[in-house]
Amino acid sequence: MTLELALPETELFLPENMIGQGAVREAYICGDFVLKVMKPNLHIRKKVFMGRVEIPAEQHLKKRYKIDDFNTYEFTQYLQLMQKVPAYLLNSFAKIIGVKEIQGRSVSINDLVRDTDGSISRTLADNGPIADEEFWERMGELEQFFLREEILHLGVDDRNILVRTTEEGTLPVIIDYKRMGKNVRPRTIGMLFAYGRAAKTRKKFQAMREKYKS
Repeated sequence: MTLELALPETELFLPENMIGQGAVREAYICGDFVLKVMKPNLHIRKKVFMGRVEIPAEQHLKKRYKIDDFNTYEFTQYLQLMQKVPAYLLNSFAKIIGVKEIQGRSVSINDLVRDTDGSISRTLADNGPIADEEFWERMGELEQFFLREEILHLGVDDRNILVRTTEEGTLPVIIDYKRMGKNVRPRTIGMLFAYGRAAKTRKKFQAMREKYKS
């Protein structure tokens, strides 16, 4: 299915449009959307017998994880996840609209998450400690969902969870899905078993509670 979306014809990936970046991608604001693209000329340092070498990130992803396009892989994981998310939790997952080639680059097009007053929601890391009990109740519900469905989401952390402020209070919103699925699990023995993946999930949520619950 072709993704039809009206976007400006001007250059989109300008420094003034960037609203965030991670280890491998940059995020740009475009109206009511967030455009996520791989960092240009990104290389991964790999240990080899005689030391370390740098290889292109896309080559690394394809060779080690069998991923041809990170954005397409993430979108596939997102669609599979949405089939399992119960209706009452849907507002805690930012929507990926699709993946499209724009100005020669693979782009993940996401809804921009805003607070009720129209301001862009901040990450948990940028927001800081939260006392709102309803926020932490929802975090607990998200944790139980991942455990119940046996979904290991390594991207659940304070940089990939937004604090959306509404008239009723605050709500956690997950904005990243690229580190899900068997292709990107750590190559460790523990991750081969359900108990190891569950322990990892509990550890990640507990770390956020200890750091940010006030």
